[in-house]
Amino acid sequence: MMNQKSFDRDINGLADVFQFINMNLEKYGIPQNSLLELELTAEELFTNMVRHNQTSDKPINISIGKHGRAIRIIFSDYSKNPFDLTKADEVDLDEHLAERKSGGLGLHLVKTFMDEVHFEHSDDISTITLIKNI
Repeated sequence: MMNQKSFDRDINGLADVFQFINMNLEKYGIPQNSLLELELTAEELFTNMVRHNQTSDKPINISIGKHGRAIRIIFSDYSKNPFDLTKADEVDLDEHLAERKSGGLGLHLVKTFMDEVHFEHSDDISTITLIKNI
């Protein structure tokens, strides 16, 4: 079963996002390192949706649930101009910091921490599904 909640498009709502995620994940007894990875991932995605999708004033929906050994978190956001994070350029971690273009490191961490990341855009709704096996 998935639990869902809507959040105002406001960076100050991040504490509420954490509370919702932690409240749901506590009952699954997941390891602390996985919890931290899920929190960091949620922070990155929520923050990016607030900062980079300024054409919408609609709330961001987050659903969370467990299926077998997999934690599934789904972010849904109204977006006329979708950004498919699964197709974002890879970050060259070997490149010297001064020469590296800014941005992309957070999405790199999302892809690294999660076992699966899926993107879909339909009817002006962007949906990002994260799967973390525990």
